[in-house]
Amino acid sequence: MSILSSDLVQTYLKQMGNFPLLTAEEEIIYGHQVQKIISIKEIKNTLQEKLNKKLSFAELSNYLDKGESEISTIFSARRAS
Repeated sequence: MSILSSDLVQTYLKQMGNFPLLTAEEEIIYGHQVQKIISIKEIKNTLQEKLNKKLSFAELSNYLDKGESEISTIFSARRAS
């Protein structure tokens, strides 16, 4: 490893040390959120294939019996991460 690469790794590790780690509770909460997003995305993809069309948030929320804003928020959070 070159000196420059070593310095960059060291800089990266120092910067990462400035961010707090997740608590066990946060890990569980975020893990559940990710599982929910994956599940909804799989359902959405399956429905779109069966119906041969792209679903709107309204159509997906009706099928999942959830509010349109909840579905929109879930997909917005996924894009932000």
